[in-house]
Amino acid sequence: MYSLEVKEQALLLLKEYPIKEVAAKIGISVPTLYNWKREYEKTISKSISQMIVDLEYDKAIETAKRFPRDKFIQSQLITIYIKQVNKANMIKQLKLQNAFRRISLFKIN
Repeated sequence: MYSLEVKEQALLLLKEYPIKEVAAKIGISVPTLYNWKREYEKTISKSISQMIVDLEYDKAIETAKRFPRDKFIQSQLITIYIKQVNKANMIKQLKLQNAFRRISLFKIN
């Protein structure tokens, strides 16, 4: 069993070196390293999902952009962008409604 520190170090090395090279340097099998990577990405994906629920879009975008090769995380990034646009549109609609209410009140007086 490898410590969390060893796993994290291996995952950091993957940003600079091919997976086969990292596995050889650490002395583990390539499938094991792929498993570590997959587990880590699942953890990140869950945290991004929670950020979306908590409406922490900027934080979620920043996190998702660190994983350009992970298709699921990138699909989450698209979801975040859509939610941001929807939120912006909703705010615009509310502002318009308030403006129309003020105009209606002005006309009545």
